[in-house]
Amino acid sequence: MAMAVLTHEMAFARKVGTRLIFMAHGYITVDGPSADTRDAPPNRRLRDCLQHVEDSLTHAVTRFSQHFRRAV
Repeated sequence: MAMAVLTHEMAFARKVGTRLIFMAHGYITVDGPSADTRDAPPNRRLRDCLQHVEDSLTHAVTRFSQHFRRAV
């Protein structure tokens, strides 16, 4: 059985995905094994997207930890 899931939730995608398909402007620009594609993105747009998601997560964790420290 196969299932297609569309998500921007990268942690979930890493956990359950075996194949990564990346679309830009309505076209598939990357299609490959998820681990290989994540670890060595074959094009700049995917690299930038993955970096943006990672930066956003880092920023959110930092803000949460700062807020938590002030609250304690």
